[in-house]
Amino acid sequence: MEQSHLMTIEEAAKFLNLKVSKLRRDIFLKTIPYYKIGSLIRFKKEELLKWIDEKLVTPEVISSFKYRSI
Repeated sequence: MEQSHLMTIEEAAKFLNLKVSKLRRDIFLKTIPYYKIGSLIRFKKEELLKWIDEKLVTPEVISSFKYRSI
């Protein structure tokens, strides 16, 4: 069984390719999953991957859209 590594804010920001300040804002707004151990904030890679998957925006197909020639 693989042991889950808890990431620091800096590690999670690097993993997500985000600025630490953006990640701290998401923590403050509680829009990202995290663990609070005392005063420490930690993240699990698996939960961050799931969070990313939930952010997927799929394109919509609009059938009534037509190109107009100029």
